[in-house]
Amino acid sequence: MFSYSVGMGVININPVRDLPNDIFKKKSNKHFATITEPKKISWLLGILKQHSGSDVVKSALDLAPHVFLRPTELTGLMWTEIDFDNRLIRIDSQRMKMKKPHLVPMSKQVFEMLCNLSKIDRGSPFVFPSPR
Repeated sequence: MFSYSVGMGVININPVRDLPNDIFKKKSNKHFATITEPKKISWLLGILKQHSGSDVVKSALDLAPHVFLRPTELTGLMWTEIDFDNRLIRIDSQRMKMKKPHLVPMSKQVFEMLCNLSKIDRGSPFVFPSPR
């Protein structure tokens, strides 16, 4: 547009002439790697089981494959979002990417893991509190 305007005599100088031509091109989306082959999934779950860090991180890694939450939703999980009576995890719309409330039914394994975690009083509203 500016080059055309200079050619037509509307302006004297093209103010963007030194900018690279590809600056306005849409950047391509980068997709993150995913594992879909059953053998590789079992390998990944085995690696997660071998984690030797803190109990809080180990618990989060154990729970992650069962609930399929994004990392920020899982690590920010609060006890107020856990409904033990109805066996549901209710995440408020404010914390969700699409800004819609999210319900995660608890399997027997998830229910047991969360029950065990609830017995450990860490004095935090978070299921997986930071040591800091």
